[in-house]
Parts: sequence; C-alpha cells; structure tokens
Amino acid sequence: MKPRSTLSNYEKIAFDIASRIVSGDLSVGSKISGRTKISSEYNVSSETIRKALKLLESAFVVHIHPHSGVIIEDSHHAMNYINQRKAFLSVESLKDELHELLKAKKELDEKIESKMGELMILMDRFSFSDPLHKSEFTVLPNHDFAHSTIKSLALYQKTQATIIAIKRGQELITSPGPDATLVPQDKVLVIIPKERMLDLSEFLATSLRVNEEK
Repeated sequence: MKPRSTLSNYEKIAFDIASRIVSGDLSVGSKISGRTKISSEYNVSSETIRKALKLLESAFVVHIHPHSGVIIEDSHHAMNYINQRKAFLSVESLKDELHELLKAKKELDEKIESKMGELMILMDRFSFSDPLHKSEFTVLPNHDFAHSTIKSLALYQKTQATIIAIKRGQELITSPGPDATLVPQDKVLVIIPKERMLDLSEFLATSLRVNEEK
C-alpha cells in the first residue's frame, strides 16, 4: 500500500486547533465551543470534530469533560503535538518519494531487461554480419577478480569486452553498474569485438595463473 503523506480532515482540524493554542488565539484554561459550533466553523461533521478533539486529548492538549465540555490544558503539549505531526509528514513524504523512485526503478529495470532480450535475439539473428560477438564466462573461486567490482576489473580497457548482464542463480542482472561485484559461479555475459576474443581468453587464463602463484 502506498504511504500516506497528507493529513485527514480531523487531523488537519486538530493541527489547526493546536496551532491556535500555541499562537494564543485560544487560551490555556479556556473552554472550546461545542462540537456543533466547531463543526460549523470548519464545515465538517460533528463526528470529525469528535475525532479531532480525541486526538488532542490523547496528546494532553485538551481535556474533555463529560458535562463541562472541552478545556484547553497545555500550550507546550500543543507545540509538541505540532512538531510530532510535522515530523510524521516529513517521514511520510520521504516514504512517498521512495515509493515512486522504486516504482520508476522497477519499470526501468523491466524495460532494460526487455531491450536486452531484443538485443540478444538480434545479435543471434545477425551474428554473421555483426562485428561484435556475444560471449559468456563463469567466475571461478580461484579467479583473482572474484569478489571484485566491475570497475576494478577494467575488463573493457584490457579486452574491449562490455559486460551486459550477470546470471546469478535464477536471477538475471541486466546492465550491471561499475560497483556491481562479481562472485564465484556468476555467469558473465559480454559483447566483444570478434578480433579481441583471444584477449578475453588470455585475460581469464592469466587471472587464474596469477591467483595460483600467490
């Protein structure tokens, strides 16, 4: 469920009454008008006013007397209530923003995965005329770059191979960023100029030899 970053009507009214207490418009110790009069003032139902006053009572801002009505208790508690609601709204607003960002990220990931699938199909279909070759290698525990990031691997600089996806178990990580880490058993999918395939093979073999010599 999407987070809520706005106040309901009764919460807005409670916030307004607390603000009026802090500003001195409503004095501590004074009696607030009856629910019917307040509901008319705010143009809401008496039930909405009842909920607003109950909120304030739970925050020790007012005290509801069964026979004498609603008495304003404490302006400091009114200020605390205002600050708490502001903090709540800030948190909820951030949750809303995060929710929207995650939604956008999911949509983008789905588009990338879809385009990646289209690219794979086209590369297979036109491999005879495409100067780039699709290749895959598995990260082994004794590769010296196991547990390293793509950036530190510098694969493109050394072989002109571009990592386009990582298969990790049942998960397919498309367009991994430079900070993505390669772990043993990852299957790394790259595109590379056909004439640099030997460079890739030598790079992988060297990384094994280097680690064995350590």
